[in-house]
Amino acid sequence: MWRLFGRSSTDPEPEKVPPPRGLPTSWYRSDAICWVLFTHSSRFANAGDFSSFTVAGSSFFRTKDRDGNINGFHNVCRHRAYPIVQPRSGTASILSCKYHGWSYGLKGNLSKAPRFETAPEIDKSQNGLLPIHVHIDKAGFVWVNLQAGESPDVQWQEAFQSIDEQPRMQDFDFAGKYTFDHYWEMDLKANWKLLIENYNECYHCATSHSLISGVSDLPRYRVEPTAGYMEHHIFTKNNIDAQFRRAIRMTPLSLTTSKIENEVYRHRDATDEEFANINAFYRQVLEDDKQLCVGLHPSKEKQSLREMVMEHRQKEEAQGEKEIWPALLSVTGEMKTDQLAERNGYARNWKRAACPDPS
Repeated sequence: MWRLFGRSSTDPEPEKVPPPRGLPTSWYRSDAICWVLFTHSSRFANAGDFSSFTVAGSSFFRTKDRDGNINGFHNVCRHRAYPIVQPRSGTASILSCKYHGWSYGLKGNLSKAPRFETAPEIDKSQNGLLPIHVHIDKAGFVWVNLQAGESPDVQWQEAFQSIDEQPRMQDFDFAGKYTFDHYWEMDLKANWKLLIENYNECYHCATSHSLISGVSDLPRYRVEPTAGYMEHHIFTKNNIDAQFRRAIRMTPLSLTTSKIENEVYRHRDATDEEFANINAFYRQVLEDDKQLCVGLHPSKEKQSLREMVMEHRQKEEAQGEKEIWPALLSVTGEMKTDQLAERNGYARNWKRAACPDPS
């Protein structure tokens, strides 16, 4: 009978294709560290220009040195961890801590430590600002990677290949025709990866973004995953956003709270009315997205916190009760002493005694 239909009764059943699913919950609580786009190099016109940013409560900054390089550092003095730069952006000829006066060069080297000049145990070469990895692509955009160590596990080129050489990245003169205008931010009670997931699909645009529906050809809108990034192909009517460019980043404040940061750049020929209109347009779109993301049920995120803490604790136990801090620089050389290990151990034991296991 089966032969009449071109199939033998002994043929194996065709393999069932599993249905598509969303990302597993573990992806939303992963502590993976990657490259993040933060700004454009045109913001660093002169030596000493700096810009700071915060991720999950930790502060960092970038600055341009006198050789024209853009360097990145943890925004903490090596003496008592007081912030080196206070405003979000500005210019400084030397990076000076306002607590005890320790000063650093634009390359992060310790320049001056008042009253420590004659202290033999202070090695200036070992007490410079703690660096972060910085990459500037061929289009002038500045990327950072916060992983500790000499080299990140994932190189920028490996994650993004040659995205900066694409023709569409060369279609406009960003540095020549656009200038930084202003920064604004939005706080949300939602996991930061949920924000990015929402941003990387426009399936919801027709029903949730009336403004986008009115100016974009939504049937042609597509998002293509490539290497370590998503490519958005957007077709707008009348080229409405030519007077405006923005760098948008979504960063975690905690497991269930996030921040959307916007750097807005204005075209040199944009009129005040055009620029105001496009600004209002995108602010409303983000407000729509905020309502969507905050409305997602957060219960699975809160449940994941306990699992994440337990997994982390098990890793510490496997390493002989040694605490694990993924972004903490390893102490090496002369700075790694038995006395340091002893004091760290004392602090851990004291903390356990002060906070007994509730079980």
